[in-house]
Amino acid sequence: FPVTILVYLQDLYLTRLVTSNGNINIKAQDVITVDQISAAGALAGQVQLNSEKADIQRSGSSQADHNIVVKYLTLNAATGIGSSNQAISTQINDLAASSSSKGIYLNQHGNLTLKDVITPAEIKLNITNGGLVGANAALLKANQATVNAQGSISNLNTLVDRLNVATTQGDIIVREVDGLSRVDAKTLKGNIQLSSDAADIVTGK
Repeated sequence: FPVTILVYLQDLYLTRLVTSNGNINIKAQDVITVDQISAAGALAGQVQLNSEKADIQRSGSSQADHNIVVKYLTLNAATGIGSSNQAISTQINDLAASSSSKGIYLNQHGNLTLKDVITPAEIKLNITNGGLVGANAALLKANQATVNAQGSISNLNTLVDRLNVATTQGDIIVREVDGLSRVDAKTLKGNIQLSSDAADIVTGK
């Protein structure tokens, strides 16, 4: 059964929210602080978090290995998702995320399918024990983006000014929509393929 929670409070602190047979939908006007959320484990279920006027952040006191465990995750915020020194930790299959301002910072465990991830600021995505594949027609859009993985990075469509992408093993395949003022791409074992629909790609030195 679905679990739907609509909240209109100044702040919302999610210490532990778990359902073994359903979905979780959270909407708040202000800050959503996440400690531990799980919906039907990592094999099923959907979690949607929406902060209409503020950010979605990881609890500073969280001891959880993964703040969010679910198959499908959607995050929408006005002023950022995670932070550069306090990324939200996930164990998910599919990700869609947007921030109207400020950055998006996530640490993912396991393989990830990337849907639209959009912000006018910065995206930092670190993946352990897995790689990344972009969903068909999905777009990673930001001023600058960093993607680190431990598996292949493929079908990644970007609209960014600067891109840093690296993996410990596997190929890297990136298609940029409108050129890159700078790209740094590195794989320890595999091939790198970069393409642009328009404008130039300037590689780092």
